[in-house]
Amino acid sequence: MTCNNVLFPELSMFLNRMVRIMIEEIEIEKGMVENLKSLFKGIEKFLKHAEELADLLKKLINYLDRKSSKGLKFEGIIYLEQLLEDFLKKVNKIRDEPYPFNEEFIGKIESLVQKLNTKISERKNHYLKGFFKNLCMDLEKYGFKIRFKHEYLIEIENLYVLELDRSGKLKLWYGLNKYCTLQQYTLKSKKLGYKSIHEFVDEIVKIHKELTSQRYKTKDILSNLFNAYRFVLLKENKEMGEDVPIIDVYPYYVMLIQDEKFRRNPSKKNFQEYSLAFFSYDIYRLIKENALQISDYKFSYKIALRQDIIEKKYIWIPDDNTGDGIYISRIAFVKRGEGDEHK
Repeated sequence: MTCNNVLFPELSMFLNRMVRIMIEEIEIEKGMVENLKSLFKGIEKFLKHAEELADLLKKLINYLDRKSSKGLKFEGIIYLEQLLEDFLKKVNKIRDEPYPFNEEFIGKIESLVQKLNTKISERKNHYLKGFFKNLCMDLEKYGFKIRFKHEYLIEIENLYVLELDRSGKLKLWYGLNKYCTLQQYTLKSKKLGYKSIHEFVDEIVKIHKELTSQRYKTKDILSNLFNAYRFVLLKENKEMGEDVPIIDVYPYYVMLIQDEKFRRNPSKKNFQEYSLAFFSYDIYRLIKENALQISDYKFSYKIALRQDIIEKKYIWIPDDNTGDGIYISRIAFVKRGEGDEHK
């Protein structure tokens, strides 16, 4: 912002001209000129902040005038929050500078902004509560079993965690311990505009259908898991029956499920994505259906220790008995009759 665009251009032009005349036409001490220059720069900086403050105040007043009769929607609440945050930053900038600015006036501005912030926060809480409540009701209409953990967080079908934060972001995790993110939504999307609750629910239904559908037969899951396990044994120079980290098995498993198209041309467009959530759910199916035997071997696993969980060297698996899921860190295929560590 230049001197010509400040809030009081006449004052700025006068000061500029006065300094120039003193330098060029009046013989005065150099130190006095420098002091005048410094004073001018300080006043110019103050005027710049004052104009920015006035612009923000004007935006705030205009927005409130437009919305007063229509009522604020969520996007308006977010906009006002940002506007008030910027406004207070400008006020603090003026306060931090050694300007002869009326402290009482600044206090009145801050008091007004705080009152507005309180009202906006109340409106925002009211909106978010209503949105999340209606979202949960729609999920129940689709047959989902939900369990409230707190006001803006629910567990769904003992498989997912859904949480809404105060910025309007909705996050869906797989695993009751928030094992991995499945999807993130925002109440405002630049491409899609402001979504309806039904659109959010439809996307969650789609994700659940993809996860729980039978992508592969259990015998194929077990076979691929067995072969992926053998690859890790070979890599780590271990014997059949020894356990290996399940996280190390996962990438080999993903490669084994790729189809002929990828094998002929292993490009990104031919790659079949297979998330950790899919891997977890397919292992859950093996355990649930007790499809653990392959040839002379039986699938076995070890429950993760605390350190495994801290280092994220585990996979979360749903569990029908506890509802909380189990944490598997290592797996093996042990020969029948030699004992197994399956838990």
